[in-house]
Amino acid sequence: LTASAFAARRKTVFNNLARTYGRDRAAAALEKLEIDQGARAETLPPLTLAALAGELEEKNISGGA
Repeated sequence: LTASAFAARRKTVFNNLARTYGRDRAAAALEKLEIDQGARAETLPPLTLAALAGELEEKNISGGA
């Protein structure tokens, strides 16, 4: 997640995650955690990034899209 979230400087966390996880999956994870799609990864607190990683990993394990 860290490499994906910070992949391109000056891009939103949504755009960076969408490149790795797909737009729908990235949007769903951000919405569930109430993270603005326009946020930049460097503005998110470490605990928020950890929660986001957990959400994306959970979908990966359960086979969710």
